[in-house]
Amino acid sequence: MIKKTIVFITLSLFFLFSDVAEPVLAQKQALGVFPPITKIRTKPGQEISTPIKVKNLTDRPIEAQIILKPFKADEDGKVNLILYKDYTAENSSILKNVKLLEDGQSISNIVLSPKQEEALSLNIKTETNQKPQDFYFSIIFIVSPNDKTENSYSNVRIGIASNILLAIGNNSNLSISDFSSPLFTGEGNLKFSAQIENSGDNYATIHPLITIKNIFGKTIEVIEAKEENLLAKASKTLGEDSGVIVSKEKYFVGPYTATIELRPTSPANSVSKSLSVFVMPGLTSFLSFAIILLILALFIKIRRKTR
Repeated sequence: MIKKTIVFITLSLFFLFSDVAEPVLAQKQALGVFPPITKIRTKPGQEISTPIKVKNLTDRPIEAQIILKPFKADEDGKVNLILYKDYTAENSSILKNVKLLEDGQSISNIVLSPKQEEALSLNIKTETNQKPQDFYFSIIFIVSPNDKTENSYSNVRIGIASNILLAIGNNSNLSISDFSSPLFTGEGNLKFSAQIENSGDNYATIHPLITIKNIFGKTIEVIEAKEENLLAKASKTLGEDSGVIVSKEKYFVGPYTATIELRPTSPANSVSKSLSVFVMPGLTSFLSFAIILLILALFIKIRRKTR
């Protein structure tokens, strides 16, 4: 039972660093929630309200329990739910001032008719003496075990979450800890790796760009990486699962300059870093030939010594 719930909550948390424009859905999920991520930036002593929509995806009525669960990101950007025994005073202080409202009334569960979509309101109050920092939590909707759908198992609780990034203040501090590519490479697509960090107290939403120019300063290509949410005190490797960013254009002989720039879409500092790449024709064949010659030279030297 617990394993099934954790699986679906984890699937929802996966979208934390993605630019998602559709409701969070799972193959065997009874509910859809939109938006999957809500980003809020505020100041101490303010009250904020923002909409949350939940939809029954089944052909029968369902009831869902609603719970709030804080989470945190480690230095590698991995997200983990915080257990109740590990709550800090700050976690408890914020959560007691968070309410999910239906028609102006605070709710802890919701009943939905078949295919019904309900508009809820997330209400958050911040203390006047609250220091600048981030709070991350999930609004988790858990379908009651008695609500059996054709896509669920009996006595299995299925949960899905809408994730909240709450920033109190505008203190983000971005940096590029690594931007690298082979200095010499053969003709074809260029490959880059990049590691970024946020040492500030608040999350930043950034749009990474890599601009490649030739020796004359003419822009050959601009690589646009996907928008990223970089949480406070966290780092992240850009690129796909392999951590590599690949150019779409193919490059031929000559020197090139590549510059990565982190353009924040939320209040944060813009940073950039550059490197040089030399493209040489037939580099792979040349290196292979050089290695063969080296092995041959070593073989001849060893034979002479054994005579």
